[in-house]
Amino acid sequence: MMVPIVYQLQIYWKTYGDIYQTKPSNINKFDANTDTLDTLSARLSSITLLKYSSYRDVSILHFLIPPDTRRVLFTFKATEQSSSILKSKCVPRNVNLHLKARSFPVISPENITFPKSFLNNKQRFKTHSLQFQSNGVLEKLLIEGPYVGNWFAVAFLSWTDPTKDRIEQQGIAASCETLLMAEMSLSIFNPIITSNRMVQNNTLLGNYEDNCCDINNSCNNNNKAKTTSASYKERPHKADIKASSSNVKPEAKNIQDNDIVYKLFIPRNVEVATAFIDFAEKCLRCPLIGFYTQANALPYLDDNNEELGSSHSIYVQANRTETISFMFNVQPLTWHYILLKYHSKNECLSEESVLSDVKSENSTKNEKYNLKFALRIEYTDANEKHKDNSTDKANLQKPIVFRNITFYPLHRQSHREFFTFNYSLVTNENYTMPSTLNVTAGAPVGLEFYIGDVYDIGGTLTFSAFMENDNKESEKDISPSSSNSFENPGTGDHVSDDDEFRPNSEARKHKIIIVCMHHGQPSEPLWPDKCRHGHRQWAATSIINSKNVSENSALLHVPYPESGNWFVTMRLFCNASSPVDRFSVQRVKEFVNTYRNNLDSMHQNCDCSPNMTYYKKCLNDPICFETMNEKNILKFKECLLDVKCTSLHLEMTEKFKNSRNVESKQFAPENCSTSVSFSISSKPCINGTCGHSGHCYHYMSGGFVFSSCVCTKGYRGWDCNDDSQVLSEISTLVASLLLILSNLFFIPSVYIAARRKFGIESLIYFFAMFFSIFYHACDSGEEEYSFCLLSLEVLQFCDFYCGLLAIWVTLLAMAQLGEEYTALLHMLGAILLALGTEVNKQSLWVFLTPVLTGVILIGTSWGVRCYKTRQCFPARKYLLFHMPIGCVLVICGLVCYAFVATRQNYYIVHSIWHVVMALSIVCLLPSSKLIIAEC
Repeated sequence: MMVPIVYQLQIYWKTYGDIYQTKPSNINKFDANTDTLDTLSARLSSITLLKYSSYRDVSILHFLIPPDTRRVLFTFKATEQSSSILKSKCVPRNVNLHLKARSFPVISPENITFPKSFLNNKQRFKTHSLQFQSNGVLEKLLIEGPYVGNWFAVAFLSWTDPTKDRIEQQGIAASCETLLMAEMSLSIFNPIITSNRMVQNNTLLGNYEDNCCDINNSCNNNNKAKTTSASYKERPHKADIKASSSNVKPEAKNIQDNDIVYKLFIPRNVEVATAFIDFAEKCLRCPLIGFYTQANALPYLDDNNEELGSSHSIYVQANRTETISFMFNVQPLTWHYILLKYHSKNECLSEESVLSDVKSENSTKNEKYNLKFALRIEYTDANEKHKDNSTDKANLQKPIVFRNITFYPLHRQSHREFFTFNYSLVTNENYTMPSTLNVTAGAPVGLEFYIGDVYDIGGTLTFSAFMENDNKESEKDISPSSSNSFENPGTGDHVSDDDEFRPNSEARKHKIIIVCMHHGQPSEPLWPDKCRHGHRQWAATSIINSKNVSENSALLHVPYPESGNWFVTMRLFCNASSPVDRFSVQRVKEFVNTYRNNLDSMHQNCDCSPNMTYYKKCLNDPICFETMNEKNILKFKECLLDVKCTSLHLEMTEKFKNSRNVESKQFAPENCSTSVSFSISSKPCINGTCGHSGHCYHYMSGGFVFSSCVCTKGYRGWDCNDDSQVLSEISTLVASLLLILSNLFFIPSVYIAARRKFGIESLIYFFAMFFSIFYHACDSGEEEYSFCLLSLEVLQFCDFYCGLLAIWVTLLAMAQLGEEYTALLHMLGAILLALGTEVNKQSLWVFLTPVLTGVILIGTSWGVRCYKTRQCFPARKYLLFHMPIGCVLVICGLVCYAFVATRQNYYIVHSIWHVVMALSIVCLLPSSKLIIAEC
């Protein structure tokens, strides 16, 4: 069945008296089943990934998404590349990747809770995450309706507990590099570009299959839908929709339809837009039409038409020819996308989210629709609503009213260091800079500032505010505007029949400021602890309470802030009690007791019916009612409000809301106001530091600079305040002393070498002990128990060099080559080992080269002596007793050093290494008696 409807489109705005017009464009059509990602936009070169220990180890990938992108497909592939000679096979490792628009993702791979002062990640741009292995398999991430502009990804090898990581000797295990390759493919669409007062004629087509009941015929027979005469109803939050939907699970499907997308630019000072829709003919069988708007991105709906990415959404019915109008918020100086689409789940929406006053008939399955309508959008200049500011447009020092919030202009001051800048109030007419803001109850104030695209996002944005003490005595009743929703009491609704719920009117002198901070658009502070952003509500960013000294200030940190405009809004409330999350149980009991007579008219199919006898009996027993627990009293209250239980549910819901409003009613002193000192600044890391247990550094990856904390002393976390893995002072001291004192076992080696007339060897053993002691004294013990005789790099070089030299001279002493050859090899070994230690002191070959060379010299020297003298060399006692014990000690030490050590047991294993190597010298260093041949 085809239902033709003729329509006309007109869009216009008014700002500063200018009128802009463009010609209409063709209809934009795209099908979810046929639209492909066939445009390869970017292919990045391979990057090497590091194992995550702190944010400094991430590798940054940058993508630029152009306008008019419907969806983007990111493709990643990680592979292993071996650079080891002994072992070429590499085991695939876990790779983590996080992707986000406008800035670097803020992550915590260690699952450490962010500081309380951090802005909630749920109120920022979404972070998309992937976890895969470096096995060469392609991993794909599809994002519908991506934000236009810069996208940043951070990739790294998955974090593991460092205390359990094995310390591997370089060259023994496979030396592998993890390489990551990335590509980005786009699906571009052609929106209808429209402008001021432009007329567009379009047709919304659809082949629609509906297996659900109609919007006006509820699936629940006990809950018949009522018509509404409201001219505009905004779609509530998703949770509210589900709560008001029927109990029947929807099974609707869009078989084939087209979407219409408009693209328009919002000029400066435009805060609200009004859309007018006119249908030429009624379409009683047409499904709902969804009107979705989003700034800088295409509104995104999933396969079930569930709204996932949209700043505003409204549903209309084409069942009347009168003009349908509604308002929605917009962002100035920003491109907006408007999506018109059939909504297949009309029966599952609450009636309040649908704009209609005429009942529609039941839809027929597999109907085809050819819907034509007229759309006109009018933009309202904020200066037209606030004439006080219209005469001072050119004066940047004057506050500007935007969405009923007074915004004060700010001045930016940048500094030389990376990510260091601050915003302050502009100078007034007297050329002085104000230090505070005056905030009056019922008149919210705001601050707007800009974060640059690349050069501002690598630090931490900080907002702090402090309420001055300036109480006044005279009181009056105020009614600050707020949300009328049930979850957000605080409206100034007059209550006439619920005065029994009014609290005692005592002196109420302390003040509360609700602070909201958001990107892109300002949020409206709501009593008692909410911020409304579009049609969503979030917990307040911060609450300043003058009653408590510890709560009279606000501190907010935004690490790696998204580029663009940021808004801070504040609203003063004067009340005696702090904000609470819910209605008190005692007030609920009073409400239930007041309307107890309604239990007699409860419906039989009510969920409360099985417990109705108990409720009535308990109401008549004061002791039972007083001791009723919170769970039962809340269930009791729900019975009075449930639509299935009573026909008075709307009236009772309104009464309960009024009782909440009265309890939270604000009482303010005459001209209730206060002064607020604030600071908006950006610095590297957290205010330029990382506390007492970390250091702040700048790093560069992928051409982008960012700041990050490097924690010490075992501390972890974004600000180095997590002490869950910090060793106690006694444990730190014991570990340091064990590493230092274990070197004293070289004293017998020094003595034995000197006694056996190995002077050079004795001197080298002494310096090996000396530098090992001071190296571990500097490297261990953290800052409390560390002592650095020289720089750590110098001490480390001397420790490794003297250790290798001690091995070399011991092997030469065992070889018995004679003084002339021994002196020559001493100097040659000293030079080559110094070179090898400087090149790579931890290389396996730096250790193996002197050992293998020494073993060859020993075998050659002993063999030649045996051949020339025809006698065993050295003595049997040395071969059968001293040498085996020494070799066993060396092997045990090498096994501990190369295969057993972890970061957790390092101080134990390495101390054992010191002991066994020192004792092995006593056994292996030959004496004149033991070296004499016996046959």
